[in-house]
Amino acid sequence: MQPHIHHSARNEPRHRGPSQPVVGATWKFAPLAVVLGALALPSAAHAESMTKPAVQRAFTDWKSGLRHEDGERVCGRMTFRYRRELLSKIAKETGVAGLGCVSLFDSYGREIYDDTRSRRLRRISIDGRRARAVTVETGDTVCFFRDADRRWRLNYASLSSTARCPRTTR
Repeated sequence: MQPHIHHSARNEPRHRGPSQPVVGATWKFAPLAVVLGALALPSAAHAESMTKPAVQRAFTDWKSGLRHEDGERVCGRMTFRYRRELLSKIAKETGVAGLGCVSLFDSYGREIYDDTRSRRLRRISIDGRRARAVTVETGDTVCFFRDADRRWRLNYASLSSTARCPRTTR
């Protein structure tokens, strides 16, 4: 939008050069609805229900991020706690440290996906903001947490089908 500039004949030049400040400028504002609509607030459209299919979709979305080496998508589907745990575990196993979550999965997501490709969830149980499931093929425990933005995120995974899910995301 172009500002409307008020000029006084004595104090300000009519044509200002690139280094002169805009003095007395007033801006016409967009309607309030447009401004509020542009704010990045969580919306009901992005909220995920507290149902078993919603937990399954979160797991599928996470696997899709791996498959397409979309680190932002993968990391966005994990709690901070689980990201930190995975990065630490990978650093110990490979000797590669210092990679951020997004960089790691942008580079190696497909390799990790190949190991998890056939895994599907069964026996999903939801308890408030937490969910627990067991994978069909391997019997691994996968835990989810529904964050303040109302999206399900992976919070823990274990090779044991009897593992307990953590009570917190820290």
